[in-house]
Amino acid sequence: MHRTHTTLMAILPACTGLATAGEAPPRFVVETLPDVVDGAFIDEYDAIQSDGSVYASATRLNPQRAVLVRISPQGVPTVTDGLPSDPVPQHVLQVWATNDSGRVVGHCIWTDITTGNIENLSFLYTHLADGFGIMQDVGALAGLADADVADINASGRVLFYNSAQGPAAWSAGQGTTLLTPPVVLAEPTIIVMGEDGTYGGRFRDTDGYFRGFVWDGAAGVRVITSRATPAGLSGFASNVSDINAHGWAVGKTLVPWISGNSVDRAYVDRGNGVEILPAQQPNDPSAFATAVTDDDVIYGVRNGAGGSGIWRGDDLDWWALTELLPPDVAYSIVSFRQVSRHGAALAYATNPGWPFGDTVRLIPAGPGDYNADGVWDLADVQLFVSEFLAGARLADRDQNGTHDLADLQSWIGEFLSP
Repeated sequence: MHRTHTTLMAILPACTGLATAGEAPPRFVVETLPDVVDGAFIDEYDAIQSDGSVYASATRLNPQRAVLVRISPQGVPTVTDGLPSDPVPQHVLQVWATNDSGRVVGHCIWTDITTGNIENLSFLYTHLADGFGIMQDVGALAGLADADVADINASGRVLFYNSAQGPAAWSAGQGTTLLTPPVVLAEPTIIVMGEDGTYGGRFRDTDGYFRGFVWDGAAGVRVITSRATPAGLSGFASNVSDINAHGWAVGKTLVPWISGNSVDRAYVDRGNGVEILPAQQPNDPSAFATAVTDDDVIYGVRNGAGGSGIWRGDDLDWWALTELLPPDVAYSIVSFRQVSRHGAALAYATNPGWPFGDTVRLIPAGPGDYNADGVWDLADVQLFVSEFLAGARLADRDQNGTHDLADLQSWIGEFLSP
């Protein structure tokens, strides 16, 4: 049921194509991740890069020690001790974000045995080679006291949502910049960062509600309001959970709904105002968008009807994640945990009747790998023909609502492209 593939690197170029209108998505190659790595017990898998490298917080015993675990796309582990370097009691490590250059930011937390105080240190981990990485106090590198790290972007710039000096950004090349949000952003919490001086998060609006914002040093502030709800009503509260390289912002917004209820709905702001994402139904008690890739694919959740899934293409069509799993993977519920800039994802998956689930690594399959098993063979052809004749949605390759010669030609082109 669970497969470990050794051909992931061969399919990764498929992650870099933009989602387009009239194009069915690929399935995901699924790999179950281990619970123990080189004697370290995994607490949580928290971050993934576009090449499939994953990062987890973990604990080693004897002596007890919080460590950062990296597993390469080929399954090679790297285990690095958290900070401080000396063993301390009740030591835990939390991963917040990574970029595609092998850099990770997060927190190390422990108890000071002399004072009883809880200490918190923001770290920057840099992966240098399989089996070797370095851990640094990034607050000290930035010259900030009591620094709380939040994000790192593709260029390696680190965002601190708070410090003794206030919110700030730092990189080795550009140094430290203290952030001074516009006065319109009262009590802002800045948690995400774009590539060109763009920041996002939430602030307390004049009506007392928290609302999401995108703050661009050149274009000013975009406040996330849900004026595009089905009833044309204003939203009460919102946030920004991610910003991609094209400036798209996604998250959730609380909106008036049916019978006077208020519900969270997933949205995207593509620079032209808030759009409530399609396919959200009254029986979804809540919905939210967690990430938007640099390929303009939105990952999110519709609780109650569809679970985790993606919105993609010009029309932002909804695809439930269970539609995109290989046919021999029998998970009934799969929930995204973290998504890379080009669609590789960590997810938590459960099987029918199982009391516990698995953390899985999901990689978009390459063109032609229709059954997402990492190889191109007769099984791909057989599955496509079977689903094409059955009128399956995924076999409608051009997404025009009919299964015809154009779909066959498109599939043949995909299969031969490797």
